[in-house]
Amino acid sequence: MTRRVKLPTQQMGEVQLMLLDGWEGPWDLLRGTPIGELFSVVSREVVDHALHKLSRPLVDSLGIPPDGALRKVPELSRLCWLRVRQGRQRECPIQGPECDIRSPKMPTCFEPDGFGDEAARFVAARAIELWREGVYVVVVQ
Repeated sequence: MTRRVKLPTQQMGEVQLMLLDGWEGPWDLLRGTPIGELFSVVSREVVDHALHKLSRPLVDSLGIPPDGALRKVPELSRLCWLRVRQGRQRECPIQGPECDIRSPKMPTCFEPDGFGDEAARFVAARAIELWREGVYVVVVQ
């Protein structure tokens, strides 16, 4: 079951996590992709300890922080799929320089390029949105 939690830790203060129960449901579409490779992977035991106030194993298991994950997103996926490119016009009334994950004014309709499947684009956009909010995306195994 996917759930978003805030955990207090002595090492990092309050940490926000999106906990994925394995590669469940639509998140499985990102397994093996450059975006999915940026997710943290931890054991269920580590999460259980963190939920009972023993946060050190979780903090040690977390991968790169959300802002670091955003910096490692491939260049193509930093831009919106709906933008004008290579002479093909896409239908986007607000397309502009803010349609980039580095922009503080990135619109909510953003869909990362580099994914052929619409469902995968949607889930990747959700991961990017979470990272922009400072949330770790964590696969619990």
